[in-house]
Amino acid sequence: MSLQRAPILKHGKTTWDKDLIPQREVDERVARIRAAMKARGYDALLVVGDSLRGGNSIYVTNFAPWEPRAIAAAIVTPSAHEATLQIALRNIPFVQPYVWAKVRTAADEGVGSAVEEAATELQLKHARIAFVGGRFLGEAMLGQIQKTFAGGKLTEADDIILELRRRKSPTEIALVRGAGAKAEKILADIIQHAEPGMTEAALAAYADYAFRRSGCQDVDVLFRAGEAGIEAYAHGKHFPFRPASSQPLSAAPSTGIYIAVQYHGYWLELSQSFVVAGKAPIAALDTAFAEMLKAARPGGSVGKSDARAAWIHGIGLDREEAPQFLPGGEALEAGDTIAAHVAIRQGDDVLVKGRVALVGEAGSTVLA
Repeated sequence: MSLQRAPILKHGKTTWDKDLIPQREVDERVARIRAAMKARGYDALLVVGDSLRGGNSIYVTNFAPWEPRAIAAAIVTPSAHEATLQIALRNIPFVQPYVWAKVRTAADEGVGSAVEEAATELQLKHARIAFVGGRFLGEAMLGQIQKTFAGGKLTEADDIILELRRRKSPTEIALVRGAGAKAEKILADIIQHAEPGMTEAALAAYADYAFRRSGCQDVDVLFRAGEAGIEAYAHGKHFPFRPASSQPLSAAPSTGIYIAVQYHGYWLELSQSFVVAGKAPIAALDTAFAEMLKAARPGGSVGKSDARAAWIHGIGLDREEAPQFLPGGEALEAGDTIAAHVAIRQGDDVLVKGRVALVGEAGSTVLA
């Protein structure tokens, strides 16, 4: 077995479910990319991504780089759609069935050399190239790509793909909604499985298995950091969760869990506080979450106080994408998919609840 496949086994199945993303959706996506290129006066689009920032390359090819040191590149022209992947030749038959583009291997010589080869074959060395993801490349590979297109014009154009990714299609929304419904059922099962005396690590292992069994590609299970105050939840200024420990689940006042899962490339986030012994919903938390969703609309403000805070960011093929709530960040737009979390103080406890939601003019609705 190729060592390249070991991370695939670790992170779950990689596939193309044509019931979730039919060929028509792929064709329309590529057509939108080509239209955006043409409108901006580009001859081709070059997209690069890695295992940490793979959203752009996944959007174009359905390939998620699994090797931290490897880069995936995609080239789109008016007539070509190619994926240049740093994989062994023997892995092409394994990868090609779920990649939407013609696969070109860059096994030993590296992606930079393979991009140069593609540029020569496609006659792009003197073309106007929209370059997406270049700012994340190492100096050597970036220099190699810049040299390849030195006879033309290579322009940083991340906005092209980011704008397209932000305006998710009905097919994408339906996929996330279905994944959200799966996640909701699994989260309820995880909470029911929790028992007094069980360790955080045991519950995290159960959650990991439950999500992977349902077809999720990757899972991250964390627990609320008990020392994190309410201010930690204000627009993600601090990440108030930590890895599972060997200590027992908090019997009182509550346990807070955070789960990020990847399903067919798309990420979801869930957070939930619950009382291990009681299992019942916490009414005050559900009310605060509903109020926060109603305020999360174009032009709205979720606000914060000494007893309540919100943490919201865009989510999709990357765990964080537009809209980003940072200084100078974007405002919400109708159609945004967001991870929306609320935290409230109840006595000495901080309670959390979060789900992925779709922004509308009258507020946001949970995708589940």
